[in-house]
Amino acid sequence: MCGPLHITAPLGGGLWKVGASPAVTWTESYTTPGCTTVRVLFSQDGGATYPTVLAMGKAVGSHSAPVTVPNVVTPNARIKLLSEQGPGLFDESGIFTVTP
Repeated sequence: MCGPLHITAPLGGGLWKVGASPAVTWTESYTTPGCTTVRVLFSQDGGATYPTVLAMGKAVGSHSAPVTVPNVVTPNARIKLLSEQGPGLFDESGIFTVTP
């Protein structure tokens, strides 16, 4: 984690189902003018890469972004919450599983 963001869902070790519509949720430990909106990125390789954008332009203060789980079954899924104002403010979820 870097900066004020902390992902509270999904949790590491959890399960998501392909096509489901869960919410990615987070808290912020302090307010910074350098972080007003975020992108929600998806990794299927444990966070080595984040090629899929699940949501963008979500206000940091909303603390939630509904997403649709990609059609990718993987035991190594991970979410990254990234400030759209710069790469220095982010958090990554623990690794979770996407099931059929």
